Amino acid sequence: GERRSQLVQLVDIYPTVLSAVGRPIPEDIHGVDLLPVMEDPDAKTRDYAICGQFGQSATITDGEWILHKAPNEANAPLNWYGYCLSKFMGGYQLGPYEGDHRECRLPPWETTDWLSDKRNDMNELSNLADTEPEKLHEMQVALKRAFAEIGAPAEQLKRLGLQDL
Repeated sequence: GERRSQLVQLVDIYPTVLSAVGRPIPEDIHGVDLLPVMEDPDAKTRDYAICGQFGQSATITDGEWILHKAPNEANAPLNWYGYCLSKFMGGYQLGPYEGDHRECRLPPWETTDWLSDKRNDMNELSNLADTEPEKLHEMQVALKRAFAEIGAPAEQLKRLGLQDL
């Protein structure tokens, strides 16, 4: 019967379930155990949550601001790592398997940075990237750091124009 306002991600389910059944949580996972949040409404989870769609934008939020960072005009380099293809790969133009990856081609979005203030624009209808350059830069840097924390390939930074921040 209570609500919490911490930022959570789908990757938090795995460590939370492990903790709930008394199993050790591997150190090399990206998720956070949410059991402390259930016990303490002020328990910390993370400062930012990230998500995205393969070959499209990466998104980061601090719960108040949200940035959708779309790829560069060529949407490259974009690679699918692994030999097996997922069912969601329909519609992607895939190159040949090159030992550890396939090159992918997708058209880019028209707007590379879409910044919204979720407190005043819940549906993200207004892009504030041009009028809030400091907040835009802050969120871009946060996204770059988040990618570093999870070990994302360096090509992602280049593809999203984050490498020089």
